[in-house]
Amino acid sequence: MTQATFERASAGAITATSWPDHCLVRGAMNQRTGIDGKPYALQFELRLPMAWNQRFYYQGGSGVDGQLFTALGNYSGGGNTRNALLDGFAVVTTDSGHIAEAGMENGSYLFGADPQARDEYGDMQLPQVTAAAKTLITGFYGESPQKSYFVGCSNGGRQAMIAAQRYPELFDGIVAAAPGFRLAQASIEAGIHQVQRAAQVAPRGADGKPDLSQAMSPAETQIVKDRILQACDAADGAVDGIVSKMGACQPDPLEWVCKPGDNGNCLSAEKAQFVKDMFAGGQLASGELIYARWPYDPEMVGMFGVPFRSIFAGEASHIYTTPPRWAWI
Repeated sequence: MTQATFERASAGAITATSWPDHCLVRGAMNQRTGIDGKPYALQFELRLPMAWNQRFYYQGGSGVDGQLFTALGNYSGGGNTRNALLDGFAVVTTDSGHIAEAGMENGSYLFGADPQARDEYGDMQLPQVTAAAKTLITGFYGESPQKSYFVGCSNGGRQAMIAAQRYPELFDGIVAAAPGFRLAQASIEAGIHQVQRAAQVAPRGADGKPDLSQAMSPAETQIVKDRILQACDAADGAVDGIVSKMGACQPDPLEWVCKPGDNGNCLSAEKAQFVKDMFAGGQLASGELIYARWPYDPEMVGMFGVPFRSIFAGEASHIYTTPPRWAWI
């Protein structure tokens, strides 16, 4: 273990980021130099409350991991005012075997050049971190957890599904919120198809490269939102600014191309085709979808040209391709 320290709960009202009196343990396993010459270790953080409820809570990761999140045991869903640590769970988190490259935050994918790092990110962190955490819990409290749970969202949801399928003996209960599925295909759709399509319509920045964040201007984004609402808001029986009946919402963005008398509530032919292509999803030459179509939800428009989608191209090249293909980036 690299360190073990006691911390006191913050004064004031209890919130979802508060903690009780507890012991903090940080540890590292599998320390080594990867085949790419970089240092690696499977790091974890375990928090052991003084008032233990005899239960263990594994907090899933996010994105492509690479961060050692504070082990509070965040509850899935919005509006929570407490966390698992406050409720007496022993909570563990892990970076899944790699730390994000400097300046890349949670979007680091370069660890994919090392096979063991990919294995640990994929699923091997689950049995190893769980075993280490349960050993420490037993040593600290003098007894093993009576119940163990895994809770994760997005990539953490993917980890939850893997835990259920490959390591069902590790946990008594698993929550897989918004789990990531078919991520190889998703990375091609989001990181290659969508980025390439946005680059075709985005204005050039000072460096001469497409500014993906401006693929749709704020005014154009609002036009698309308004047009979707005009076409679909009433389909669920209530005109309330929300599209709830997604299956009935199938507008054709090409009908939004500017015509005489539109008074600006319209798009150029190029942008209308871009919007249609983004909602339709990328396709193979056979016409088969690469991943999935988008629902015509007004809030989905805010995802057009989001710069972080270029990160998915790195995932496609380094995490889901064997061996990694550096030339893809």
